[in-house]
Amino acid sequence: PAPLSAGCYATVDISYTSVNVNIRKYWVSFINGLANIKKLAKRAYDYALVSESTNVNKYSPIIIHEDDDYLINGRVVAVVKS
Repeated sequence: PAPLSAGCYATVDISYTSVNVNIRKYWVSFINGLANIKKLAKRAYDYALVSESTNVNKYSPIIIHEDDDYLINGRVVAVVKS
């Protein structure tokens, strides 16, 4: 799917909840109570939720730690731009 911006709608398939088949895909998830739509990245020692923005100072990766309250809601399968 195309990157999301303000005013867009995302179609989410809730049957996609496995980490292994969703690397480099967009997810709808909650981490420590905050909702987000970001791309999942497997890094050398961890997993991170990564923004498409090139402004890494403003939108740095969210690293998923073992003690985080993390819930996967599904994978974004389509984006409708307004």
